[in-house]
Amino acid sequence: MSSYTKALVGLAFSGLRASVQYQQIGRQLELLLAGLSLKKGLEGPKKKEKKPNRVAFFFLRRTFSRSPFATESRPTMSTTPANIFIGVWQNHNDETWPTWTLTLKQRDGGILSAALVLFVGFTATQSWNIVKLILHQVLLRSRRDGLDQQLQAMLRNSSTHAEAAWFSIRIPLGWRRQRGLTHGLARSSPILIVSFVLIASWAAAQILLSRIWTAAGDEFLINSEMCRWVNTTDIYSMPNLQTFSIYYKQRIESASLYVDLCYEAASGQTMQNAFCQGLPRAALNWTMSDAPCPFADPSLCISTNSTPVMLDTGYLSSSVHFGIHTKQEDSILYRRVANCSPVTTAYQVSPERGVIDNYYGPNGTPDPSDGKPVGLTFTYVDRDRTIEDVMLADYNLVPVSSSLWQHNATFTDRQDVQPSLMFITNPILYTEPNYDPIFGTGVSINTTGFGMLYNGSNTISVLGCLEQYEICNPAGPGDPVCMLYKPSSHVDYDPSAIVKPLRFSEKQLATFIRLDAIQIGTNLASAATGSLFLASRTLFRGLQWAALPSTQWRLELSRWFSEGLALMQQGVVDSTTMPENNGLYFPEISGTAASCKHQIVRNVTGLQNFNMLTIVIVLVVGSIISVLGLTIDTIVGYVQRRFPGASEGWVHWTLDGVFQLQRLAYRGAGVRSWHDEDTYIPIVDGRVLPGVDPQTMAFAECGSEEELRLMHGQDAKKTVEENRP
Repeated sequence: MSSYTKALVGLAFSGLRASVQYQQIGRQLELLLAGLSLKKGLEGPKKKEKKPNRVAFFFLRRTFSRSPFATESRPTMSTTPANIFIGVWQNHNDETWPTWTLTLKQRDGGILSAALVLFVGFTATQSWNIVKLILHQVLLRSRRDGLDQQLQAMLRNSSTHAEAAWFSIRIPLGWRRQRGLTHGLARSSPILIVSFVLIASWAAAQILLSRIWTAAGDEFLINSEMCRWVNTTDIYSMPNLQTFSIYYKQRIESASLYVDLCYEAASGQTMQNAFCQGLPRAALNWTMSDAPCPFADPSLCISTNSTPVMLDTGYLSSSVHFGIHTKQEDSILYRRVANCSPVTTAYQVSPERGVIDNYYGPNGTPDPSDGKPVGLTFTYVDRDRTIEDVMLADYNLVPVSSSLWQHNATFTDRQDVQPSLMFITNPILYTEPNYDPIFGTGVSINTTGFGMLYNGSNTISVLGCLEQYEICNPAGPGDPVCMLYKPSSHVDYDPSAIVKPLRFSEKQLATFIRLDAIQIGTNLASAATGSLFLASRTLFRGLQWAALPSTQWRLELSRWFSEGLALMQQGVVDSTTMPENNGLYFPEISGTAASCKHQIVRNVTGLQNFNMLTIVIVLVVGSIISVLGLTIDTIVGYVQRRFPGASEGWVHWTLDGVFQLQRLAYRGAGVRSWHDEDTYIPIVDGRVLPGVDPQTMAFAECGSEEELRLMHGQDAKKTVEENRP
């Protein structure tokens, strides 16, 4: 399938999923904003009215504060030639050789490209002056007859290697009756071979010259004085909440589409797609592997048809992978690891029909009745569904992160991880059975219209994750110095104090502060909140038509992990191109000035890169060849005249010149009054030179009647008398 078709399919799926779920999302937001009790469930009917439960509202506030969601609903950046640096800059991503890049507007780049081609062509012409002088002096020793004399004269007066090659064939053709064509070509073969070698060499050089701009890379440097990011301090009332919610939704949609086109959701490997060549890296590769149960109590992990998984980005360079352009010693390393597993439903209790209480630790929300923290994590209320409910049914997810959820010691006792739970509903009828621990099927139903259908095995399932973040300083000697840290959106959180043990430089600290600000809201709980399920793509009118694999939960998890990384990728670039006011207030990120002036993007239209080092080499070498080609005969002649044994070469080089050959021709016709006869350009006294007889193709002899006939003017006879020897 072509990249264009994939793009259309991605857009179609994106629109379909959005249209199916917008009604449900709208109902959920209405419940959340109204502060209704979660005991009413996602689709529960109105019951006895209670005081508002603020758990959902607090969840929105805590999870999305400082979160990076862009205004663009497509996975592209607002980078234009207006905010790209124009000029020479050094690309530090190449550790083996300093790469200096010249960035120009496309029009100026076209002029430079044409000028370089013309310059190389001029250099090729001047290089022939050097080669033909050497050939002339070498072949002088084998000069025997008229054929050699003509070859030498042709070589001396040829202006290009192509002209020399052509006459190296024509001259033997002229002598073919007297010398034979084979013999003549053998005599001219040295000139012919050297000429063809030069033709091929300079043709290749002019073709390879285009590598100066075609191989200069597609990376461009953003010219930004500051980084901006969304300010979430004033979004908790209308209409700011409305603006922010749209902003957040578009950001997730953008990341979702980007993952569809640019990530392999199952493995996190990069897809080669022209649509993906805008960010510093098309995708941040990661690996998936089986892992032991990550929770303190291993019995929490479901072991039937399920194995816990670890998703690991490895060490990502701020310079190479995120495009924060610094020297290697000023870059930092970033790593994200997620250990996840479906969680047993043993901690679910159903106190009444249709109500499921989940006890995995209190959520910290005060109970309206007594003000004490609610002891359960989440309550789901199901109800008897109508045919309309069945046709509109879809998978739904409610995440609970550590900012809201007070996990107990059976889940984890580690302080360097971010735990989260994702409650996933499964109100779907399946046409095919499957054994996935989250999306699995249970009781079968025999229908007349569809045959055998299957209910979901669990009304609500739980997926638990522990996310871990690691930051490293690679600048010191030896291995990078690393530390685990736990991001936070708390008002007292100071990222610069967190990484003091790493002894970051000013630029490294600025890079870390920027990445830390942008990564909030890219964790699994946040990415899964606004994302739609892969399983929903084969859902139609409440029926799951595909046979889901037993690893469907891994596919969904992989997608959320990739979406979080895509959010971070886009956020790093958008932070340098974000307008000051785009419906929300985007203030400057404090302490990031040293980082935001150096951001790399790729494939910006209207601009052209050139390899500056190659341009300098071409200009220097070409100038040397050109100057030497223009002066080499003068230099060699000066040296040869100083050495009597070598003067013969200079004499023949001079006499084979076109002006000396002209002098010799007129001298044979009787013109004797020449001056500067030992120079390249001899001159004659001001007079009328003999004419040429078109019948004999020769000069008229001086003073003959033939000359008188050929010459015109009143002073013809006088001129003849003066020219008598």
